[in-house]
Amino acid sequence: MTAATIPVPPPRNAIHDSDTMLVGIGILMCWRRKGRWRFAQHTHALQAGEPEFDLLDAVAAQLPPAGMLVGWNIARSLAPILLNVAATAPPACACGFLTRWQGLLKGGVFDMALPRGRAGFPTLATAAADWAIYAPTWRDEDIFSAWATGRTDPLRRDLADEALALWRMHVRAEGMARIDKAEATDAWVAAQKASDLTPWTAEEMGSELGSGNRDGAENPRPTGRRS
Repeated sequence: MTAATIPVPPPRNAIHDSDTMLVGIGILMCWRRKGRWRFAQHTHALQAGEPEFDLLDAVAAQLPPAGMLVGWNIARSLAPILLNVAATAPPACACGFLTRWQGLLKGGVFDMALPRGRAGFPTLATAAADWAIYAPTWRDEDIFSAWATGRTDPLRRDLADEALALWRMHVRAEGMARIDKAEATDAWVAAQKASDLTPWTAEEMGSELGSGNRDGAENPRPTGRRS
């Protein structure tokens, strides 16, 4: 999971520091069923006037009830902004998100920034480049422009690319023992590029993880990065 934020300057003559606004979330879900790796990707971005907690509703609707979390600078960046939004969200929204968030934390947390010496240094794009993995370089002005104008497609593509980069880094860190993950990821990315099919819905995701109604093809509905 990854997130996009923009800084919010404090009001004039305010005594507190500047704040941060959540404007986008990217999720890449990976799971193994009947010997095959499956993938589903979702990105969400706000435009000006939309409440931040809409993103939490979207996350709660798509995350599985249990799993593990892979991210970057989780304790100092990702977790605080998500929990801050949850603290001011309507109770039902906050409860739904926190239930799914707790399921991820219980399953294990892999912060890909920690092996670099300290969280958040260097940037994810720099760390990924060391392994020849692409990750976007974020600029506050680009994120703000996408939010302000409602032209969020580039932002969502960057969120998708960053989520994929985090997964690739996690797989690479596991070494040759999990080369099957790397090969399955490459095959899925190739299918993405060749397909413009719609993303999995929450109902389809639950069916796949539960009843196994989609066990015919390896990735019957590969999702595009613009999901």
